[in-house]
Amino acid sequence: MSITGENSPVIKLARSGTAFYGDNRSSNFLISHIAIDGSDATSSSAIRLSGSRDGRIESVRLINPADGIALLEGTSGISIKEFTCVRSRSHGITIKSSFGNKVDGAKLEDQAGFGVILTGQSYDNHLTRLQTTKSKLELVGMTYQTHDNTLTDSSAKGTGDNCYSITGSNNVLRNLTGEGCAGNGIAFYGSSNTLEGGAFKNNNQRFSVRSAWNGGVAFLQGFGGVAQHNKVSGVVVDDDQARRTQQVGVLVQGGYHEWRPGTVVKAGAYAISGLELYVARSSGVTGSEKPSGSGTHFDGAVHWEHVNSFSGTVQPDYNSALNIDVRRTAREPREDRSQARSNVGTR
Repeated sequence: MSITGENSPVIKLARSGTAFYGDNRSSNFLISHIAIDGSDATSSSAIRLSGSRDGRIESVRLINPADGIALLEGTSGISIKEFTCVRSRSHGITIKSSFGNKVDGAKLEDQAGFGVILTGQSYDNHLTRLQTTKSKLELVGMTYQTHDNTLTDSSAKGTGDNCYSITGSNNVLRNLTGEGCAGNGIAFYGSSNTLEGGAFKNNNQRFSVRSAWNGGVAFLQGFGGVAQHNKVSGVVVDDDQARRTQQVGVLVQGGYHEWRPGTVVKAGAYAISGLELYVARSSGVTGSEKPSGSGTHFDGAVHWEHVNSFSGTVQPDYNSALNIDVRRTAREPREDRSQARSNVGTR
């Protein structure tokens, strides 16, 4: 199938919300040089592919969609090139449990969610030349199950949270810039990720000076990540505002509590048991059976699911921040607020 527009035609979506849908029988297609106006659409993705393979989406513009492009459930070999998404009521691009896809050139403006969100068991996806000047959440977010993806040559400005959040593992990042974002420049919640080159400037816009700790580069525990074995090098961190907001150049901070019996927890809360990390799948007061090993566990009152493992210590440790040019900050060039012993370049 090949659908190519001439003279920039606009498809006006009605309530269905989806202009194109592909399943595991869909392959080797081309959708190019069209605009899709989703102003009247409901909650569906404008382009939704589930198990599809080897297709191309080129020079497509989405205007106010309920959701942008969704690559789901084993979708692979999809190439998205020179893509624009404006005012999505959800995300610009979602990659969920999919692999081997490429995004080359994407302008993602004023999303209600992420510019690009990678979630589930997503791997070997390649993202380059992404940009935003306004978004409610990060330009790129990777959840804890994602791994071995690449993100390069991208620019985030004016996001409503961190510029980038990397909670997966073994992801390779190069030449990223982040400026004027509400939270951290880049936050590493995951492990064994690398970043080479980039700049993070004038971030932490959500908070007034001294009201919250934040870093241009931050190694943090949260969202199922353990923040260990990450490497960052060749990055510039600066704040040239008259009233500086970016608190710290390089920040390290832990965030989890040990599992204890008789503790009130809510579903979605994380707890450490031994060198393992668990998330509560129900609410209640913890019982007497300490969670252990992988899989799911019932402590006598609360159901827990294993999500991650620590290496050697439960601290955000073994991270390195080398050749970091920290220029001006609101408080400190480097601040390691953990009890970790093996971080390099964080103090």
